[in-house]
Amino acid sequence: MFRRWKFALPITLVMLLSGGDINRDYSASEYIPYTQKNIESMVDSSAIYNSMHGFIEGNENIAIAIYDLNTDKLLAHYNANVRMLSASMIKIPIAIAFFDQVSRGKLKYDDKAKSFMDSMITHSKNHEANYLMSCVGGPKETTRLLRKNYPQIFDSIKIVEYIPEERRIEGQSYKNSATAIEYVRMLRELWNDNIPYSDEIKRLMQQTTGNRIRGKGIPSLVTIYNKTGSTAKTCGDIGIISGNDNYGETRSYIFVGIVNKSVRTNHYDSWIVKRGDLLRDISSVVYAEMRSRYVLP
Repeated sequence: MFRRWKFALPITLVMLLSGGDINRDYSASEYIPYTQKNIESMVDSSAIYNSMHGFIEGNENIAIAIYDLNTDKLLAHYNANVRMLSASMIKIPIAIAFFDQVSRGKLKYDDKAKSFMDSMITHSKNHEANYLMSCVGGPKETTRLLRKNYPQIFDSIKIVEYIPEERRIEGQSYKNSATAIEYVRMLRELWNDNIPYSDEIKRLMQQTTGNRIRGKGIPSLVTIYNKTGSTAKTCGDIGIISGNDNYGETRSYIFVGIVNKSVRTNHYDSWIVKRGDLLRDISSVVYAEMRSRYVLP
């Protein structure tokens, strides 16, 4: 049974009939053609909605994007082109920038780099992330490189600061940002091996210690490649969910869910748990829809 939330979500999770173009802008208020049956089944089964047009807390915003990798179509979106604080989700773009330079012969993926890359992605270590970013040339150079070499993915991303490492300020990276649709494009290109060292990045994402995507009803047979992000202003997760249908065919889709606050929460532990549970509940609703489409486990 899903939790019932005291706040309502500004989400309709609009299901597309003809698919969406992930290279276009989507405004938060835009409605795309959908089947009433699909949208009603998603809302009615979730029990996390108090109304279709309500709001989460007044100082919060949420971005959601769902992409079907089987049909290459955007299925659902909300605030997909709104730049959101990234927290540790920015570590996947950092990895892409680093491997880009490796592929061009400007950096080496030696034992130290492998150890740091593992720590950055699987254990979300900030010191290691900052080291790899410094190898690329720092935050601004990382942004420039990503936009220049991967314009089909990154058009809004901003990496402007190293991630605080001291324990007393750990988890206070409040300036780096990207949009949900950029994460969708990034994950699609990773899945299709169109980015250098895609297999290595996916291998590490499969081993991450945090997960806000595997909600109730998503069995262990289903593989999740993901990266979470957590600060006193951000709770998010980006990932690929992949499983085999009854015919042994691999069926995969992308889930991006990010909650931002305009001010720091004064109750970090309870806030991050509740918003994490919220993302898992939404993810569970999406999985139920995908399972019905593809007869997943």
